[in-house]
This record gives sequence, structure tokens and C-alpha cells, in this order.
Amino acid sequence: MSNTLNLSFVKHLELRQKLKLSKDKVTEHIKVFFVTPDEDGTLTTKHPAKKGRAIVEVDTDGSYVMSELQVEESKKVKMFEHFIEDLKRLLNSQ
Repeated sequence: MSNTLNLSFVKHLELRQKLKLSKDKVTEHIKVFFVTPDEDGTLTTKHPAKKGRAIVEVDTDGSYVMSELQVEESKKVKMFEHFIEDLKRLLNSQ
């Protein structure tokens, strides 16, 4: 993934893909996760949430932030260090 991509553009693509997958019985079970360096700090704080954070919280299956800065985590927005643990949990629940 290129760090030079505009975060809102990437979110837009991710949401389009999520909507596309959810409309078909064959693919509706597929989960879409967003991994980002969050260079502009969009996902950093829960309250007040920026527009991008609100979109990730509502319209995605989850997001993982690769940053040295601390992020206020939630069920859907977490630091990247939790990715492998969550992936294992997801695979074991299938």
C-alpha cells in the first residue's frame, strides 16, 4: 500500500468494495478491514470524531492504524499490533 494515497480516497474505495460484497449472497460474508498509517490523524481521537473516523466506525468491519502516535482505540479502530491476534480470533470463529 502506498503511503502517498489520499486517505479519504482509499476509504471511499474500501466502502465501495464493502457495499459491492454485501449485496451478493455469495460474498456477503466477506469482511473488509482497513490498514492505514493515518498520516493526517483522522483516526486518532474518538471524541470529537472526524468524519473519516465516523465512517470507519459505522461502515467497515475494522481498521488498524500503523503509527508511532497513540490512537484512542475502539472495537473497530485499533493499533496495528492487534491485527494478528484479531485475525486469528476471526479465523477460529469460522
